[in-house]
Parts: sequence; structure tokens; C-alpha cells
Amino acid sequence: MPSTSHFVLPAKNTPGWMLWQVGNLWQRKVGYIISEMDLTSVQFLLLSTIYRFEILNRKPTQNEVALNAGADKMMTSSVLRSLEKKGWVTRTVLENDNRAKVICLTTKGRVVILEAIEKVQELSKIFFSSIDKDALTNQLNKILTHNS
Repeated sequence: MPSTSHFVLPAKNTPGWMLWQVGNLWQRKVGYIISEMDLTSVQFLLLSTIYRFEILNRKPTQNEVALNAGADKMMTSSVLRSLEKKGWVTRTVLENDNRAKVICLTTKGRVVILEAIEKVQELSKIFFSSIDKDALTNQLNKILTHNS
């Protein structure tokens, strides 16, 4: 067992610690809301990414979904298979590239993701009501840009 004289707890008011805590709290709250719709966080991420493509009248490939969601390609493939089994997406092989699959929401999938997005947006209004959301978004974007 390590000596307590050499064990130092992290400072609670450091940016990294606070970001970790807020991120975890956000994930728990979102997870609770979407679990009522039989959705996981990753499923929500992928479905909402596909929906954003749909708004732009684009049918993304599986790789485009993974890239735009910032998700691992293998995990994306596995999760999309499960969403296909639920009847929420279709995966169609491209005519000119049998390795690529086009992903589309089904009517059922669209209903689920629209309801989930609405509930997460309601949560977002409450969760971030005490701060300037645009300022936070700008600061987080600076961190991402600087460290990517």
C-alpha cells in the first residue's frame, strides 16, 4: 500500500478536472434521457450524424458517418449493424464499390432520433442555462483546434 505522504490528490479547480466532471455529468444525464428510447450514447451520436447528412440531402457512407461523428470505423460498423437490426437504418452497398455502404435512416429511425434530439435539446437548455453557451462553445473549439 502506498504511503499517504507521497499520495497527492488532483486539484479540484483545474480546467482538466472540471472538464472531466462536467463531461461525465453531461454524459450521465444524456444517457438517462435517451435510454428511455432504447438508445445508447453511441447510437444517438451515429443516428444524429446520419440525420445531419439527411438535412443536407446527402446519403453518407458508413466511413463518412464514422468520420463526421469522430467515431472508430469498426465500432461504427458494429453499432450500425445493431441499428439496422432494430429497423432504424438501412445499409446499402454502393454500386461502384462493394466495400462501401450507404447509410439511410428509416422512418422508424427518423422518429426515434428526432424525439431524442428534442429531449437532449431540452436538457441542454436547462444544463447550460447558467452560462453563456456561445462563449463556452468558442472556448472549447479553441482547445480542440489548438490540440488537434
